[in-house]
Amino acid sequence: YDNQIQNKEDIYKEICSLPYNFGETDNVDSKPTGLTTELSETTLTYKSIYAFVKENETLKDKIIHRTFVNLFIPGEYANYHTDGSSKEYTLLYYANLNFDLDEDGETKFLSENNTLSSILPIPGRIIVFPADYKHTASPYRTIHRFTVAFKFKEKTWYNQAN
Repeated sequence: YDNQIQNKEDIYKEICSLPYNFGETDNVDSKPTGLTTELSETTLTYKSIYAFVKENETLKDKIIHRTFVNLFIPGEYANYHTDGSSKEYTLLYYANLNFDLDEDGETKFLSENNTLSSILPIPGRIIVFPADYKHTASPYRTIHRFTVAFKFKEKTWYNQAN
């Protein structure tokens, strides 16, 4: 989904000013990569993306169970991972303001038959995918890479788990 968020510059300024922590892992047996910060419901970033979520057919009836921002420094590679089960979804918002094909920064998905598909990190782009899709973040070559992540669960699954 492109051009769904109107205040990209304000969101970028906001997420650049948030405090980040090192130490999150994608898999139990992997080393930490990147920096993260939890995203409060009171932020402009959350409110702007939530307005999209409320109207999206795939997500509007799901429960948001986590929101955060990923930050990767230039040249820092993430591990391939999944975000959850087939009953869960992930939304990623590409927060950087500029796009240069030679900078890289795409999100790569690994299929069951071991082929790769990539999504370009177009500024303001939103992607939504089942949480059990194996994927990774590619770094930019010379700039920091920011993505906002919303994690969703089905209402029935969420109610049974809690």
